[in-house]
Amino acid sequence: MGGMGVCAMDTAVSLADLPAGSFCQIAAVRGGGELRLLLAVHGIAPGALVRVLRSPARLAGGPIVQRGRTRLALGRDEALKIEVRRIESGAPGLAGAGGKTHGGGDGSAQDSAGG
Repeated sequence: MGGMGVCAMDTAVSLADLPAGSFCQIAAVRGGGELRLLLAVHGIAPGALVRVLRSPARLAGGPIVQRGRTRLALGRDEALKIEVRRIESGAPGLAGAGGKTHGGGDGSAQDSAGG
């Protein structure tokens, strides 16, 4: 099972550099065992497909990412240690790994914590 039909860019960048709405594949996690374990518990490991729900842009803090039904808020330092490859948003295979893919919209997410 080589490729999943997902078209990734060759250049790895930091997760902290991606804008909201981006889909990416985890390329590597640089950091200690605690960070790797935290991410692995949430299914975020090399090869995993995730979606960036919110990006801090000029604000302090790190991104919020989604893998399947799991959302995870990361600190900026953590996000800088995660190397990713950006993926075309229409690529096959994203619906199962990064939540639902839907057409249209601006890529921003609205949290539904209240119901």
